[in-house]
Amino acid sequence: MRRLARPVMFGEHPIVAFRAEPDRMRDRFGVSHAKEVDAWVVPSPTDIWAFAFECGLEILIQWTEYIFVAEIASNERDAEHVIVHLGKDFSDLWISPEAQPAGRRREVWRQDDNGQRVMVESFQSARAAQCFLQKLESHKHKQFYWIEAR
Repeated sequence: MRRLARPVMFGEHPIVAFRAEPDRMRDRFGVSHAKEVDAWVVPSPTDIWAFAFECGLEILIQWTEYIFVAEIASNERDAEHVIVHLGKDFSDLWISPEAQPAGRRREVWRQDDNGQRVMVESFQSARAAQCFLQKLESHKHKQFYWIEAR
């Protein structure tokens, strides 16, 4: 994840939202790119972060101070892909119904050193499954990972 030189705006509506305390936001994302008073949710002091990932995903995070809510807009309408990169460990995670891809599910599987095969995670989004698989493959302990469409 790398910081974008300057925040950009994607679309009209957030695709993911969650609650987070100020310390959690700073610990997770560092110092914000900018502060504003105009926000999507409530006129309130707002911190803004913008990041890009190797896969081409770019996100804009807008965190509203008075209500501790972060909203995420992206250059892709794929909430699962965003969550793969940011993690699921936020409170009250909300996903826009319009940002959930349709189609076949993708399951990420692994085979360990003893030949045991286990499904690790399941996704609706092909891009989310691929990025998740790449994260697993980047760990030091190498196992065999693959994606199956269902």
